Amino acid sequence: MSWIEELFVLDEYRGMKIGKKLMMLIEEKAAERGSKLIALATRRAGDFYKAIGYDESAIYFKKALS
Repeated sequence: MSWIEELFVLDEYRGMKIGKKLMMLIEEKAAERGSKLIALATRRAGDFYKAIGYDESAIYFKKALS
């Protein structure tokens, strides 16, 4: 499995398929490593990942301890 920690494209570059191209490169490298799955967590880019073929599979919960 490969895990994507963070992918970010500045606002002025969005809509230029940069995120899609980055994800394609990540997928290529993950396949070369033998990964059968790519996973990531996102709060704001769900529609982007769905548009490039990713399925929602879980909800991430967290709690900060003081």
